[in-house]
Amino acid sequence: MTLTDYKSKVLGGLFGKNIGGTLGAPYEGNTSYLHLHYYDPVPTESLPNDDFEIQLVWLDMLKKKGIYIKPFDFAEHWQQHTDYYISEYFMGQRNMGLGLMPPVSGSFNNPWTIGMGATIRAEIWAMIAPGLPDIAAAYAYMDASCDHTGEGMYGEMFIAAAESAAFFENDANKLIDIGLSYIPDDCGIRQVVEFVRSEHIKATPVYKLRNLICAYYSNVCDFTYVLANVGFAVLGLLYGESFGESLCNAVNCGYDTDCSGATLGALLGIRAGREAIPEEWTAPIGSKVVVSELVPGIDFAPTVEGVTDEMCALGEQILADPEAIRKHLYEWTGLSFLINKNEAVTMPSAQEIVLASNDKLRAVVDYVDGPYIGYDKVKEIVLKITGKADAVQEIDVAVSVPDGWSAILNDFSHPTLAKGQTACVSVLIKAGGNGSIGLRNDLGFAISGDTYDLSLAGMKCWTVTDIINAQDATVISSIESAGKVDSHTPGVARKQYALDDLTEFAPPAGYVRFLQTDLYSPEDCNIEILANSVAPIMAYMNGQIIIDKKHRSSGILPTWHLQNISIHLLPRDMGFAKLSIKKGWNTVLLRLEGADYPQNINFHLIRILTEKIADAGFSDYRPELKITNTYWKE
Repeated sequence: MTLTDYKSKVLGGLFGKNIGGTLGAPYEGNTSYLHLHYYDPVPTESLPNDDFEIQLVWLDMLKKKGIYIKPFDFAEHWQQHTDYYISEYFMGQRNMGLGLMPPVSGSFNNPWTIGMGATIRAEIWAMIAPGLPDIAAAYAYMDASCDHTGEGMYGEMFIAAAESAAFFENDANKLIDIGLSYIPDDCGIRQVVEFVRSEHIKATPVYKLRNLICAYYSNVCDFTYVLANVGFAVLGLLYGESFGESLCNAVNCGYDTDCSGATLGALLGIRAGREAIPEEWTAPIGSKVVVSELVPGIDFAPTVEGVTDEMCALGEQILADPEAIRKHLYEWTGLSFLINKNEAVTMPSAQEIVLASNDKLRAVVDYVDGPYIGYDKVKEIVLKITGKADAVQEIDVAVSVPDGWSAILNDFSHPTLAKGQTACVSVLIKAGGNGSIGLRNDLGFAISGDTYDLSLAGMKCWTVTDIINAQDATVISSIESAGKVDSHTPGVARKQYALDDLTEFAPPAGYVRFLQTDLYSPEDCNIEILANSVAPIMAYMNGQIIIDKKHRSSGILPTWHLQNISIHLLPRDMGFAKLSIKKGWNTVLLRLEGADYPQNINFHLIRILTEKIADAGFSDYRPELKITNTYWKE
């Protein structure tokens, strides 16, 4: 492949990305079958879209950090240069603000890992690793693990590998096979892709296949559900005699139309090259790079031609020594396909982070049962240290913890470590006595003289009542009129709880239960809050009703859907509210309704608008401003 061909394919991919995203954007969230044959409305430039602009954040990172990037680099750039408060983006951002690095930031306390938010970021990794699908998939894993795990991660790895292969391969089925070879055999992405391919072989009509995908692989509560939308993109790849027909076939399936369109458009553009994309599709959007205010402080070229030059310059560096890149990516991800292409794909644990990898050693932290700690509870962390130096070395480990905490190296004696040997060090940490637990709790690990930072999230404190008969109007009325529970409320207990998912507190049918917590704000400010349940739920702030969801729903809606609600219900009726709170302590009270059907309950704050956020004591917060010394009220 000549440099001219390389640039043509990257430019084709970028045009295809913007064309597909702009075509689908007006219909995002529409779950009906569409009938598009062209842009409607016809644009005068490309529309800003997270599909493309987050990749510009990563491009800015690569230009500043180089191609040998680490999970810490992703976390740092995400926090500094994105400003999203929606679904998985927010959850990952919040976790990184707690000091939790990828892949833990994507997996911990995150109910939205099954959206398209990572899959739509795949192109950059294919474009800087053309014809190197394993490298593209490994970069995609690093990217996706910031805010996803499982299927949301596999979607990006699949697309990145297929797009990387498209620089040299034209056959759609071969591209699909290559993409599938880098994700687990038993995952849902593989299932939906193989299903679409099998129906294509049967010559199932587009409309019928679209309906089958919806029936088997969609999520009634989340139009961004990755299985359905990847299925729609693959449908477009297999069906269509032209660029425009294929693209419209995918977008006409509905749901996350800008994402499925942008993903397929990029793949088609890479495969065909810029010259093969008809002028009728490129002329309306032009070459201008358009971004929103949600990616502040990044440096990017003003045209897609300029972005192409930057992508290709990075790609030439990778192509110059792909083995060095494979070695680096393996050290920081543990993805086995980077060193053994014949093994079945196995994914690294989402409870582990690579703390260090240098000439002397590789250190991995295993959070065991989760990256959090409660007051007066013992938390185990396992440190796995593998020797890399040629000479045998003695390993010394020390741990620093917040004031009032204790840390014990369980059964640890300074081991000697030969090259390739691994020592496991169990660290038992306790926060008790005079110690306090914040939202973010910073630790320090010293390994043979080198120091590394680590964090634990603090468990939240809830006051939980026993179940109360729904007919007991006296008790229920006394709690609701006071806007809080107190020591006189029957069956009150204090619970430490790590997650936003409160489903385990759901009462049985015919009963209610109240949960209460207290939040501190350093000043009067505005917040956005989600308190949602499949069953009816009410939320009070300082005695005032802020959410009153009276109906049964099919599931928990992601915050993006709630913030951009298009049905005729008030936000408070859907479990979402914007409100003002006062300086000082604020009492949150939840009323959970029992039901005779499966429950799903979630509570978290989405956004806090205050310049003094560093002093705020919220459970969820704006993490790029790094709250470090805040506590839940005891």
